[in-house]
Parts: sequence; C-alpha cells; structure tokens
Amino acid sequence: MAAGLLKGIKAIIFDLDNTLEDFATAEAVAEASLAEIVSGQTRCKPLEFLSAFTEAKHRYNHELSPAAYSRLVWIEEAAQVVHIKIDAQELESDYWKILRKEVRLYSQALETLNSLRKLGFKLALLTDSDGIPGLKRRRIDELKLTPCFDVIVTSDDVGENKPSLAGFHFVLEKLGLPASACLMVGDHPEFDLAPAKRLGMWTVWTQERIVFDRSFPFVDFKIKKISDILSLPGFT
Repeated sequence: MAAGLLKGIKAIIFDLDNTLEDFATAEAVAEASLAEIVSGQTRCKPLEFLSAFTEAKHRYNHELSPAAYSRLVWIEEAAQVVHIKIDAQELESDYWKILRKEVRLYSQALETLNSLRKLGFKLALLTDSDGIPGLKRRRIDELKLTPCFDVIVTSDDVGENKPSLAGFHFVLEKLGLPASACLMVGDHPEFDLAPAKRLGMWTVWTQERIVFDRSFPFVDFKIKKISDILSLPGFT
C-alpha cells in the first residue's frame, strides 16, 4: 500500500444499503407499489396506507432486533391502523419482489471494490437484516457482491442490528485484525460510523444518497460517491 495518512489500514468494512446500493430509491418504488396493490384490494387509498406503513417503519427502524425490520410486521400494523383485512404475507412477498427487481448498485461500486482488492486490502461487508433470516445474503448474491468480500456479516448472524457493537466485533474476529487496522465506510454516521470509531476504526461517510448538513466528531473523511474512496490519502 502506498504511504500516507491511512498507510496502516489493512481492511475496509462496508455497509450495504445506500452505501454500495441505491436502496432508498428501490424502497420508495416498492412502498408506493405496495400501497397501490392494497388500494386495489380494499377501499383504502394508497396515501392512507403508505402513511400508516411509514409510521410503522419509523417505529421499528434502528431497533436492535433483526426481526424489527420485518416488512410483514410493518404491513400488519399498517393494516390495523387503517382498519383493513389483507393477506400480509402475500403483500410482503410482493414488496420484496419489487424491491429486488428495482435495486441497483451505485455506479463504479464493483469497479471500486475490485480496485481495492488489487491494492491488497481485505474487504468486509457489515449490514443489517432485511427482517427475514437469509434474505440479505440472497440479495447480496443477486447483486453479484459475494465474491468481492473476504468476510460478510449480517445482523442475522449476530442477533443485533447496528449500532450494536456485536457485528463490528464479529467482523474484526473473522478478519483477524485490530480495529485500528480497519476503515469503516457507511452512509449513516450514527449507526455505521459512531460504533466503528468507538472501537478505534477510521471512518468514511459516503454521501451518495443521503446528506445531512452536520459534522460529526467520529467521521474522519467524507466522500461524495463510493469511488472517491480511492482518492483518500494512502490509497493512491
């Protein structure tokens, strides 16, 4: 590795959703489509169901239990709020079919990962559950990301979502490296980067999809797109 500020880094750990893939856009399409499907089956207006679904999502978002991300639970709670009877399991299946069809990797994501491997870095993926055990790994396979990583850990593996330290500890154990030799890359500062910094990692906030006009003491670097990581000091 070239000399520079980050010359001691041996591994780079990536988040997935909105870091390597544009999850937010696909999620919005899936949610809007779900609301239209529900409207076609009931008297509930699309915006009414979407509002109830969004409220349920916000209630569970960032809870530590992987099961908190179950779309089945969100759909069932939304249906109760708007007083309709639906086949929640079928709707959950519809939701994921749409999202998996719509989701795309960011431009240059694969090329960036391949370039980092050629530079000699170990690569790891640390991502939260999709609420169904095993689904996130299937999505990773569908995105053709599995061969890019030396280590892949989902919160299904450790039983707790970020910002729990459990997944970070497990990744470090599988990499066989100290935190000081690792760089964490994520789109959500408080959930991807704050726990990484607590353990002593370097941190990179990628702002390809989500940008907050704030500064955080635990963020070492900011990048506009994932390929910009190759321009960090010590990576060129």
